[in-house]
Amino acid sequence: MAFERFELGDKSHIVVRCNGTLDVRGGKRAEVVVENGGQGTARRTESGLEVDAPGNCSLRVPEGSSVEVREALGDCRVRDLEGPLTGGSVNGTLTVRDVSRLELDTVIGDARVRTVTGPVQIGAVHGSLSLRDIAGDIAIGEVYGDMLARDLRGSIVVEDAQGTLALHADLAAGTESRFAVGGDAVFRLPAGASVRFSLPADAQLRLDRGLEAIEEGSIRIVTVGDGAASVHVAEATRIVIKQRSQLDDEASFTFSFAIGDQISEHLADLSAELESQFATLEADLANTISDRVRRQVERRLHNARRQVDAAQRHVEQEVERARYTAGATAYAAPGSAEAGSGPARDAATEEERLMILNMLEKGQITVQEAETLLAALEGK
Repeated sequence: MAFERFELGDKSHIVVRCNGTLDVRGGKRAEVVVENGGQGTARRTESGLEVDAPGNCSLRVPEGSSVEVREALGDCRVRDLEGPLTGGSVNGTLTVRDVSRLELDTVIGDARVRTVTGPVQIGAVHGSLSLRDIAGDIAIGEVYGDMLARDLRGSIVVEDAQGTLALHADLAAGTESRFAVGGDAVFRLPAGASVRFSLPADAQLRLDRGLEAIEEGSIRIVTVGDGAASVHVAEATRIVIKQRSQLDDEASFTFSFAIGDQISEHLADLSAELESQFATLEADLANTISDRVRRQVERRLHNARRQVDAAQRHVEQEVERARYTAGATAYAAPGSAEAGSGPARDAATEEERLMILNMLEKGQITVQEAETLLAALEGK
């Protein structure tokens, strides 16, 4: 591997174009380390550095840096930046964690964003979108897949979510949020929430016990608590508002993919961490370790990555199966063939699957133990 090092200071601006997978991580060192296969270019600019990589690219930057991704044709992983992440388009999956601000035009794949201390703005996400622990306001143009959002503290605007929207958050007093949803919209609120919902009159409405809708012309108003936060839903097929910790079957299909997204995110982080550790080792010891040792490290890293990727694919397949079956059960009419004894057994099986995945998410069991349990459940 070929590395280039640049002493640019703690708050440099990095501009990058990458035709493959892009991996950016902030660190304590006041230098930029570029690994792009030795074929790209990295040149100093007045404000920092501009990188053009024809293939995969890995950047280690000072944590105070700002990063502008003009284009990434593969996946893009960015984490640990005290500065903002901005840019144009990501053609693969976007994974962002621990940045100060996020502003992108387009993500062609899925987008997973976690722990942003400022605002998040994305023009379009062509896959699914997962947002978690966002302190600032959120503005999303289009989401072609499902959208899961939790632990949000600012206002939220989603102009067009074509799949299912699942929001799990204690919306702060004074915030105003707006949604247009092509599928179902499920709002899961904590016990002490204070939200005023303005909902379309033609949408199917399912409310938790103790909540009621008041007709006001072409809209319906549902007030939770004192209504200190405001939520306006312009469009949705069905709206579910829950205010309790235990989900029932009606809403479980919507949240069945949440655990899988989180596990997938953890596994993706692990894979990125393995790559990061190897890159750091290679950069620091390139002149001291032998080729034989380097090849051994490469083989072990490759094997570890294959195991993580295989586990991630298996978990995603199981969660997708659970989501599909739970969705079919949720929509089955009472007394219909779908609600008979056979699907009841299937629903119990899916519940057991979700329990196993939840144990894995909490670290109570390992990935290998989870796979063993899932295989045993499938055999049953």
